[in-house]
Amino acid sequence: DALGIETRAVDLLAPEARSPSDTWYVNPEKVSLSTSSRDYSLSLGDYYATFGRGIALNMTRNTDIDIDTSLRGARLTFDREDLSLTALSGLTNPQQVRQDNRNAEIDPGLAHVVSGLRAELWNVGPLDLGAHAVSITLAPTNDFGQDWTRYGATPSVVVAGASAGTQLFGGDVDVYAEGARLVPLAGAELDDPLESGWALYSSVAAFAGPFVFLAEAKHYTEMEDVNRLALSDGYELLTPPTLEYERVITEDSSAAVNSSDVSGVRLRTDWIAVPGQTTPYLSVAVFRDRALDDGLHFNVSPETILHPVMGIEQFGLGELSALHIFANAGLRIDERDALEDDPTDQGADVQAHFDVSIGPWPNERGLELAVGFERFMWGTNAFQQSDYTEVEASLSWHLAESLVLVAYVDYSDNPLVKGGAFGSPGNLGTNVYGAGEVQYKIASRTQVKAFYGAYKSGIRCAGGQCKQLPAFEGARASLVFSL
Repeated sequence: DALGIETRAVDLLAPEARSPSDTWYVNPEKVSLSTSSRDYSLSLGDYYATFGRGIALNMTRNTDIDIDTSLRGARLTFDREDLSLTALSGLTNPQQVRQDNRNAEIDPGLAHVVSGLRAELWNVGPLDLGAHAVSITLAPTNDFGQDWTRYGATPSVVVAGASAGTQLFGGDVDVYAEGARLVPLAGAELDDPLESGWALYSSVAAFAGPFVFLAEAKHYTEMEDVNRLALSDGYELLTPPTLEYERVITEDSSAAVNSSDVSGVRLRTDWIAVPGQTTPYLSVAVFRDRALDDGLHFNVSPETILHPVMGIEQFGLGELSALHIFANAGLRIDERDALEDDPTDQGADVQAHFDVSIGPWPNERGLELAVGFERFMWGTNAFQQSDYTEVEASLSWHLAESLVLVAYVDYSDNPLVKGGAFGSPGNLGTNVYGAGEVQYKIASRTQVKAFYGAYKSGIRCAGGQCKQLPAFEGARASLVFSL
């Protein structure tokens, strides 16, 4: 510009955007009408839907990672005694205005068609049974011009599944299992071909005195390929249980979370040392990640992953009845296989992590501290990355029931965080980010926030979905209310 400062302009709207102006964006979102009786319920417009544990369908609101994608269509549910039937069909409707990612070149989103039917039967002898089928018609990339006419296209895949659950020994043991089969259909218009896949998930929970035991197992093959074709809008259609400790997922380990060929087990034991107050736990997960050609993995050979985690949950401490302490620590080792044509040791990714949340102290109007730490050491990569350390900390001061002051400090020497399209250096130093925020609750359902400072970029995972959130520096205010 005239001052010699380099500037870069990005259009707010993409050419395909539907808005009454090219300088601002307005679009009706999450509009629905519903009615229900004792036996039936009907929803028209936007709704969310999950079948079973989400292996065949999981369209949920996940604002923790800036995702709010619904189905826009119709859903009918019939419930009577031990039988439940659900039929649904609609177009995917992603939220275009984002909270954490930048709002630029906004487009209407790709309209995928999702139709499904699920039946559930309870008390079939000792079992609760379920069966479902889901048809998905995936829209080709950049084909924004189709909406309801997409129903005339050939469906891309059908995912059929079934589930069963039971309780044994008077409810002291809970058993659940679910499986699904993914079948691509001939004649579908796709950017990339899909292969047949299948998924299995099972869990057993047992209650024995002061102990709670949980065992989970999974095996997923080619299921993630469906999600990969929908990722341009930043959400997933199928989200099976991952068995992962989601607080410490990184750019590398997110590849195992979204692997197209992965198996694993997790064992966890909780000890209720003081009922309602003190519960330490120990968890050990083992995964086998065989996928390499999905564009997500840094490594060039399959991995065996070992991830033990231990922690404690404490509610109240002596006279400090409001105090809570949540602490977790773990070590994740991704051991890479040797290559047949390369005897060089591929090494292992090693991640040590710790996080703790303490407060409020000395009472509800006191201070609350949250700290997360990780040290990551890479194995051998085609493009070698640098080992790094990251720390995230926040200190909250609850001045009143409606007023909270928060201070944030982040540290990272990870080049993947500071560079690229999502990253930026710190505002308090090359590796240090600092910020402050005021949160004020005007009413029970209305809150205003004012933020100034900076925070780093990074992967954030919630509910089996992962998203890259960009760095931010500057000021922003938000008003959030619900009716």
